[in-house]
Amino acid sequence: MIIGIIGCGGIAHAHVLAISQIKQIKGLAFYDINRNNMLNLKKIATLPVTLCENIEQLAKASNAFVICTPNNLHFSLAKEVLHYNRIPLLCEKPLSTNFELASKLVEISPPKSIVSFNYRYNRIVKKILFLKDSKKLGKLVFFSADFNKNSALTRNYLTWRDSEQQNKSSGALGDLSCHLIDLFHIFSESKTDINQLKVVKGTRVKTKEGGYVEVDDNGYIFGSSVNNAFFRLHASKSETVDSLGLHLNLIFEKGEIRYSTRNINTIYLFKFDKKEVVEILLSEKRIISDPPKELPFWADSFIYLYRDWCQLLKNSECSKLVPKITEGLYIQKIIEEF
Repeated sequence: MIIGIIGCGGIAHAHVLAISQIKQIKGLAFYDINRNNMLNLKKIATLPVTLCENIEQLAKASNAFVICTPNNLHFSLAKEVLHYNRIPLLCEKPLSTNFELASKLVEISPPKSIVSFNYRYNRIVKKILFLKDSKKLGKLVFFSADFNKNSALTRNYLTWRDSEQQNKSSGALGDLSCHLIDLFHIFSESKTDINQLKVVKGTRVKTKEGGYVEVDDNGYIFGSSVNNAFFRLHASKSETVDSLGLHLNLIFEKGEIRYSTRNINTIYLFKFDKKEVVEILLSEKRIISDPPKELPFWADSFIYLYRDWCQLLKNSECSKLVPKITEGLYIQKIIEEF
């Protein structure tokens, strides 16, 4: 199986490192308008790589492809590839800059296409799901998450992520809360009730070298699922060092689970009928080292995403964790409310 990669910048490196761990994948095809990006990405690949001159070459060389470009290009690039070859795709999140283009992308996507919600494959998340079932905690009642970064403070120059065109899809809420909403859906085994959303947001860093910042860099989302689980989500790219990381609190019918990257290897379990607090240690070794400032086990989560996708591509079997592209569309609809 040959996997094509369109867009060979930052996030593509995580995909290629993970793909290199998948035995069903025998080679890669790269395309980027910047040849240096392709050459740099090729350096970390352990599989044979074809550097493509155009989209047509990549499409005809690949059995499936991955879109790692800015959000506003996802639909047009997918359409061009599929013109030459109707192959499944994996699209980085969010699917597009708006619901209309995301809908068109889903409409043209072949069966077995997925969206890159890799956080649901993180070992921390999988351990929480295991505890929920094994400890018989019952249904989720409340989910609270804080996902804090400081890139708005450390990046002093404007990028495509700061433009008004990316207003709802690349601010702190559109970018970081995509994963948080997806995790709420996984933990609650339900979907967000779009009619019950409340969003507040702002921009602390208003200018950078090159002009004005036109997206939010911090905010909150409040709401509930259609089966009456509630959530509070905070996403920020403008926090100070002492607040950085991911902080989770899940309240179930019969207990509570807490996790924070302040203590990266421990999950805390509280049962409502027990006095003691149970500490669950995350002792697994990482397969791929995590980049600086990323979550624990972030890099490895892409491996498990690709394992499930390749299984789906090969056998039409579908793990319940596989993030179908229609799930990305539902979250894009939520983003429209931001």
